[in-house]
Amino acid sequence: MNRRNKRILERAGVGLFVMGAGLLARRATASTWQGVLDRPPPSDRDRNHPALREAMAWAVVSGVVVGLARLFARRGIMSRLSDEA
Repeated sequence: MNRRNKRILERAGVGLFVMGAGLLARRATASTWQGVLDRPPPSDRDRNHPALREAMAWAVVSGVVVGLARLFARRGIMSRLSDEA
């Protein structure tokens, strides 16, 4: 395998790993939200329109958690790849 193809595969792998970390973080955050508040997190499909405070709290909490998960996943995998090189 030439160097260019290896690099493409590495980038695709990193992207998939980071995307998976984000999805897992969002599910974990939603599960925690439901466990703490005894109701699912607000979504666009809610017919009863959640309060603005609750919707904004969910947006902030989920955004921060998912963003941090993606950041740490990317850093972790990139440091591992650079150690192998």
